[in-house]
Amino acid sequence: LPKLLEQPGRQMPDWWRPTWAGAVAIAGRLARRVSTITEWTHGVSEWRLPEVAISCGNSSKALRIRGRVDLLLARKLAPNPEPARVPEELWVIDFKTGEQPPLSLSRIMSGNGLQIALYGLALQAMGACSVAMSRLGPHLPLEDPQLTHADLASLDSLVAGLAAMQDSGVFGMLGELRSEFGIPSA
Repeated sequence: LPKLLEQPGRQMPDWWRPTWAGAVAIAGRLARRVSTITEWTHGVSEWRLPEVAISCGNSSKALRIRGRVDLLLARKLAPNPEPARVPEELWVIDFKTGEQPPLSLSRIMSGNGLQIALYGLALQAMGACSVAMSRLGPHLPLEDPQLTHADLASLDSLVAGLAAMQDSGVFGMLGELRSEFGIPSA
């Protein structure tokens, strides 16, 4: 940004320096936390998850998702891995700059952390045997994963509901919200 502003002779906005300094401080704190993980030897940041179909239990329906994972760690890679093959053990870490609670099944069922759980399900659909998930913030501990692949098995009905909304295009409430011909009387 400084170089872009220098060329036309414009001043750096006052708010930019403290905002940038705050972002650098948070990034440094998160990086120091991740650097303490020693068993997970491989990683990639901002990994693009291709479109993946997540099956909905015994149903023929599938939820299609894609996205970008903040940090994906692998415990070990197979010797001479195939380029398209997903490692067997993965850990999805979602960075949050503000205060967020750790992941839990009850929070996911209410929508909080659902994206991370869907990434875990997608990685399982791609061939990972074990997927762990965590949310990392400035003050959240990162000793162990907050959710594991075993927790994902209980999300079948939630995934089926999302797939139904995806297929029908109906999100939210059904029915008339207000009369076409005026305000209803109480």
